[in-house]
Amino acid sequence: MASDPLAALAAAEQLPARLQKAVKAVIDREWARLDAAGYLAFVEANPEYLEELTGRGHYEPEPILERSAGIRLLLASDPLSVVSLADNLSSRLGITLKVLALSAYAELDPSAAIALVERMPRGQKRDEALAGIAEGYALADPEGALAWASSLSPAPPAVLANVLQGIARNDIHRAVQLGLQIEMSSASVGNVPQFPPINTVILNAAEDSVQAALVADGLLATDAARRDDLLERLLQGWAEHDPESLIGWVRTNAARVDGEILSGAAYALASRDPALAARYTDQMPFVLRASWIERVAQGYATADPAGALDWISQYRGQEGYEVGMRLVVVNYAVDDPAMAARALQTADEEIQLGAARTVADRWARQDGAAAAEWALGLTNASVRAAALPEAVGAWMSQSSQAAEDWTLRLPRSQDRDQALYVLLQGRTRTDQPRESYSTNPTRVLIAQISDSALRREVEAWFEGESGP
Repeated sequence: MASDPLAALAAAEQLPARLQKAVKAVIDREWARLDAAGYLAFVEANPEYLEELTGRGHYEPEPILERSAGIRLLLASDPLSVVSLADNLSSRLGITLKVLALSAYAELDPSAAIALVERMPRGQKRDEALAGIAEGYALADPEGALAWASSLSPAPPAVLANVLQGIARNDIHRAVQLGLQIEMSSASVGNVPQFPPINTVILNAAEDSVQAALVADGLLATDAARRDDLLERLLQGWAEHDPESLIGWVRTNAARVDGEILSGAAYALASRDPALAARYTDQMPFVLRASWIERVAQGYATADPAGALDWISQYRGQEGYEVGMRLVVVNYAVDDPAMAARALQTADEEIQLGAARTVADRWARQDGAAAAEWALGLTNASVRAAALPEAVGAWMSQSSQAAEDWTLRLPRSQDRDQALYVLLQGRTRTDQPRESYSTNPTRVLIAQISDSALRREVEAWFEGESGP
C-alpha cells in the first residue's frame, strides 16, 4: 500500500462487492496520511475516484466526510491544500469540497480564509464559500465572526445562521436574542430572507432537550413579533425528538403557554406515534387539554382514522371533542368517505355541519350516486342543505348527465331546487357545449326549479344566450 496505492486499489476491485467499500476507505485514509501530495495529485487528475467513493450525485458535506477518510484527514491537517484541490474540480463536488475546506481553514486562520473568498466573483458560489467560513470562524471566535458577518453588506442568511450556531454552542440565549435582532433589522429594511437565520438556531435547539428548554424559556421571556411562531416551531421539533421532556416542560409552564402554540407539537407527535400522543392527553394541564385533544385527533386521523375515531369518543362532552371529532371525520373522508359518512350520522349537529360538505365532496368523487343518496337521507335539514349540493356538485365534475338525471327524478322540493341551482351554476363555468356533457337542455333544468325567486336568479345567468 505505502509504495503502490494504485495497485492496492486495483486489488480491491477484485474483492466481493460487500468488502470493496471498506477496503477502499482504508486505502483512501492511509494514502492521504502517508503521501498527501501524491493523493491530492491523483484526486485532481481523477475526480471520478472521489465521486465514486463518496457516491455519485451525493455531494453534500456529510457523505463526503463520512466516506472519504483521506479528505477528512487533510481537512484537519492541511485545509488549504483541499481548497486548491477544490478549485481544480469543476463539478458540484468541487464546490462542496471548497466550502468544507474554507470552513476548516477559517477555524485556523479566518483572515486568510476571508481573503481567499474576497477574490471570488459575487454570486451563489461566493455566498456558499462565505457560509463555510462563517461556520469555521464561529467555532474559533464567535464574537469575531459576528463582527465580520455584520460588516458584510448584505450578509447572506446562511452566513448569519452559521455564526449564530457558533454562538449558540456557548450561549444559546444570546444566539436567540441576536437572531431576533437580525430579523427585526432585516424587516425594517424590507429584506427578510425566506428562511431567517434564527430558524436554524431554533431547529437545532429542538434536537437537544436541555437546549430546547433554555430556548423555550428565553422565547417566553421576550415580546418579539415572531415569538409565538418560533416557539411553536421549537415545540414541534422538540416533540419529534424527546416528547417526554417536552411534556414535563409544558406542565411546568402551562400558565404561560398558549394552546395554539402547542398545537404543532401535538399534531407532529400524533402523526408519528398516535398511541403515545394519546397517552399524554390525561397528563396535559386542564388549560391546555382542549387544544391537545383537537390536534392529537387531527394527527391521529392522518395515521389511523379508525383508531382516532375510537379514541376521541371517550372525550365526548368535553372541551376539544367537537373540533377534534370534526377533524377526525374530515381526515377519515380522505381514505374512506363511506365510513366517515357513517360516523358522522351519530355525531352532534355542529360536528355534522362542520364536516358534511367535505365528506359529501370526497365520497361523490368516488361514487356520486351513493354520496348523493346519503346526503339526501340526512335527517337534519341544515346538514342536508350543506351536504346535498356539495355531493351533486362533485358528482357533476365526474358525470354531469348522471347527476342531472338523478336530480330530475327527485320530487319537487327545496333539496331538488338547491341541487339544480348547483348544476346550472356549473354550466356557467364551462366553455364546453352543453351537448358534450348532457342531453338535458338548460331551459328544461331551469323550468324544474319550483322556487320562483331562485328560478329568476338562475334565468339571469343565461340571458342573451341562444340555443336550448
